[in-house]
Amino acid sequence: MEVAAFWVSLAAVLVAGGWFKMRGAAMKHEAIMKLIERGVALDEPQIRLLLTSDKPSPWVQPQQPPGSGRKALKVLGTLVLFAAAGLAVSFLLFVGANVPGANDWLMGVGVAAGFATFGAGLFVASRFADPPEQNGKVDDHPQ
Repeated sequence: MEVAAFWVSLAAVLVAGGWFKMRGAAMKHEAIMKLIERGVALDEPQIRLLLTSDKPSPWVQPQQPPGSGRKALKVLGTLVLFAAAGLAVSFLLFVGANVPGANDWLMGVGVAAGFATFGAGLFVASRFADPPEQNGKVDDHPQ
């Protein structure tokens, strides 16, 4: 029963958000129609100003400068590599400390190796991302 209540409340929040958004858009259109009925002359820039939202859409990300994806992949790859090393060390320390249930240390080290491979893949993928700009032009051959 609790699961159904969770999903119903989640659906209610989503539907209410959509309803408020549609109502706001309808109010803008209604205001434009009333202005036109009163005989106010509206040109295209004024109508665009009335219809555009003050807030940017959460689904559209602002344009990032060239090279930011490369930097993000390098940083994320480095973090995942260090996390994999820490994971492997922690599994090996659990075995050395005779922690109950630490008999599957080889599986833990294998998971850490998988993380390390993923981190190395992110780091290598950064070489294929857009290079950063230097002095107003794109550097195709970074060091």
